[in-house]
This record gives sequence, structure tokens and C-alpha cells, in this order.
Amino acid sequence: MRSVSQAVLIALTIVVAGMARAQAPATPRFEVASIKPATFPSDEYKAGFLAGGGNCPNVPLTISDNRVSMQMVRLCSLIRVAYQLQDYRIAFANGVKAIVKDDELFDIQATATGEVTQDRAREMLKALLAERFQLKFHMEPREVPIYALTVAKGGPKLLTVDDGNCAPAELIKRIEKSSLPRGARTTSSCKANQSLDRIATLLTREAGRPVIDRTGLTGQYSYTLSWTPDGVSMEANSPPLLSTAIQEQLGLKFEAIKAPFDVLVVDSAAQPGAN
Repeated sequence: MRSVSQAVLIALTIVVAGMARAQAPATPRFEVASIKPATFPSDEYKAGFLAGGGNCPNVPLTISDNRVSMQMVRLCSLIRVAYQLQDYRIAFANGVKAIVKDDELFDIQATATGEVTQDRAREMLKALLAERFQLKFHMEPREVPIYALTVAKGGPKLLTVDDGNCAPAELIKRIEKSSLPRGARTTSSCKANQSLDRIATLLTREAGRPVIDRTGLTGQYSYTLSWTPDGVSMEANSPPLLSTAIQEQLGLKFEAIKAPFDVLVVDSAAQPGAN
């Protein structure tokens, strides 16, 4: 009798396990996906694109109906978009970059069945990375370089007014009157009534690494910030680089420190399989 009960229990376990597998949602995948080396008008154009794009830029994931596309994208950028990580949280194990080089860029065109949302497209991109790039990785805590935002000598130059203005009038006039050469790339940010923690988050997007608030300042502040991005040729009247602009225009400064973050470490990857 006992052996019969055990046999029944085993049979029920197998049936339940099979039902669970049958009911588990399938991993979404693209119906068709084309991965081709990105094309450029010339070698000079490609060199300029690579020089201005950063190590792991956040490339848009474009969706039109059931079609998904990404243009001129590195492997690390595909990982960044699929797993929604900043570039400082992606690392490569030794030897991986020799297989898929930093200067290799791809054009991806894919179609899917049914409605395609950003979340679903990212899940399908994860499957594409695993199947076509043979991506294998693990997560581990690592000490990551970050910036602590502190008050510079002379004190902060932020506004505490609640009238929607982003900066003192003289600063706005100085920015408006600056005659930058045509085509010069600069960036300006005008924010009203922001906490320092929020300002630190906004600066993270531009600094290339996390920024945390250690100013000790409370309340809501307004500011205008104008700077020239790293890697861009500066003219005589161009705004300063970001770290200098923060100190001169906001009365704050970056202090380089380290803090622990979970990092996606790529253990292996391969050239994408045939279309």
C-alpha cells in the first residue's frame, strides 16, 4: 500500500510539474531579426561617429507598429538597452572585447507578432542577445567610480525663488549673448524648483557616472547650466566643460569617490549568427 501511495504521489508531481511548464509564459522573441554590420559613407565618417558617441551610448530602440530597429549600435549598447543599465554598470571579462570589438557597430531590423511595447521589445532583445550573440553574463557587486556633489568654495549660486525662473537675469543674458560659432555643440539645462537630490540625478545623465548629493542643502532650487560636452572641440567663446560649469555657474563641485553597485559582467559573447 505504501509503495502504491508513493507511486501515486510521484505521478501527481510529474503531472503538476508538466502543467506548470505548459502554463509558464513563453519568452517573447522576434519573429524575424536581421543583424548586419552598420554602414557608413566613409571611414572618416565612422571615425568621427565613434569618437563622438562615447564608450557605450544609450541608442534609441525605435518601434513602428510591429517593427523594431536600432541603428549603428555596439554590443554594450544593446545590453544597456535590453537590461536598462547605465554604462558604468556594464563590464566585460578578459578576452570578451577581443571577440566583439568596441568599433564594431550593427544595424538591427526586427519584426514581431502582436503588439510591441518598449518593455516587450526589451525582453525580445534579451532573447536576441542570448541566441544570436551567445551572450552569457553574471551580476556581481563592484566598486564603481562616482561623483559626490558638494558645495564649492564661495558657496552655492542656486536660486531659492519660486517664480519659475531658472537663473538670475544676468546669467540668462550672458548665455543668450554668447556668439557661438555655427555648428558648435553645447548643452544647456534650465530647471526650476528642484531638490539637490533631483539635481544630482539630472547631472548623472550627463556626467557618465552616478552623482549623489552630499551638499547638505535642503529645499527647492532653480538654476541654468550651460556647458560643452566632453570630446567636442571648444572654441574661444564656448561654455566650459561640465565639471567647470557646475563650479562656476552653480557654486557646486564634483568630488570623485567610489561606491558599490551591482554590475553586469559579460563572461562570453560571439559574432552574431547568420540572419
